[in-house]
Amino acid sequence: KKSKNQIKVKTLELSQSLVLKSNPAELASKYQEASSGESSDEESVKSSASSIELLTDQYMDLQDQVEELIQEYENAAKIDENISEFEEAVDQWARQVGHQLNSNLDGSSSLNERLVQLPMEIEDHEAQLEHLRSASQNSSQKTRLDEVAKRLERAKTLYLAKNKKMEFFEGEHGQLISYIADLDSWLSAKENTLLTIEKTSRADNIPKCKEINSELIKQRDNVEQAKDHLNSLCRNFHGADKLSE
Repeated sequence: KKSKNQIKVKTLELSQSLVLKSNPAELASKYQEASSGESSDEESVKSSASSIELLTDQYMDLQDQVEELIQEYENAAKIDENISEFEEAVDQWARQVGHQLNSNLDGSSSLNERLVQLPMEIEDHEAQLEHLRSASQNSSQKTRLDEVAKRLERAKTLYLAKNKKMEFFEGEHGQLISYIADLDSWLSAKENTLLTIEKTSRADNIPKCKEINSELIKQRDNVEQAKDHLNSLCRNFHGADKLSE
């Protein structure tokens, strides 16, 4: 509606400007006098014809300007529509991302999959934003796009923080898995040693048993430290399903 009113105002201004430059009634009167035979002055006829031709050109120019103005406002309206659709899409996407990253279990497979997908989605939205910025025609459109950019940046910041936390979890989880595997191998080796000692029943096996017992006591301290670390991870990464594997 605003665009239509602006077009009407512009058209009126152009028409008034044209009327000031040319008086259609006067030109028509001159043309009628020339064609009715009241004046046979060839110079007057040529002058009148030239004036009417000029008037026609001016009105054609006016029509072209009006059409260009209409096209300009139609383009602006289309850009406004595209920006509105983009605003709505980003708002919905940002709310969804916030919900997913804040409610998903830390360390869960679903969160990990979402973190893999997000960089491509962020890149796609940023590309659309730059395209609309290059097409924007006024300060109002640019301001709206700046607000969308802020929402995108907040979602991106949330993603980066969650991704960093996930990387830390993956590292700690990997170290625990490695430690448990090494401990299992070590215990298996000590168990085999004890079975061998049990079969031989030699007196010199007593120092070996004492040595193994001493190693088990030291290893128990390491196990307690690993257990404390595991409990700390469970507190920081609520419901991390990988820790229960």
